[in-house]
Amino acid sequence: MTVDSAPAPDLLRACLLAAGRRVAGRTDRQRLTLAAICAEAGVSEKRFAALYPSLSAYQGELAAALIDDIRDTLTRVTANMPAGIARLKLAIETYLEANLAQPALRELLTALRFDPVGAAVIRRRVAGFIVMMELELRTAHWPQPSACARLLTAGVIEIAHAEHEADLRLPALRSTLFRYLDSPLP
Repeated sequence: MTVDSAPAPDLLRACLLAAGRRVAGRTDRQRLTLAAICAEAGVSEKRFAALYPSLSAYQGELAAALIDDIRDTLTRVTANMPAGIARLKLAIETYLEANLAQPALRELLTALRFDPVGAAVIRRRVAGFIVMMELELRTAHWPQPSACARLLTAGVIEIAHAEHEADLRLPALRSTLFRYLDSPLP
């Protein structure tokens, strides 16, 4: 029995997102096609279209799920640490490593940045990262934690983008950001 015969939209959505994660994890480029996703899930393109009005709607949901996976990893890695700069630095390092390990996520975000669905996903996730960083900076008694969190988030996003383009870690960028975190403004 294929998933195509299952009537439940929630089951179908979960199956398609799981298939998208598997397809996204492969090393070949241009892998997140409708045909590849449907074949991986054992679902017809007609069933896919009944659930998602467009491929970009699905890609936005998949991008959100992949970002949530990274957030869950960050939570697990930093769970037993006290709040503050050390935990923030570990979270940033973990985030950057997860981005390098998931090139399809960066490709999805790049492809979706001008799509209304994708742009909304990106805005929500960036806002979440800003809030998380601001809380850590407040705990560390940083001056102007809101402004610093916005700038720090922009820096992390830029490092992730640069590393994606280079397809490798860029230690100079990471160490520069961490030096900034080690020496807050007076």
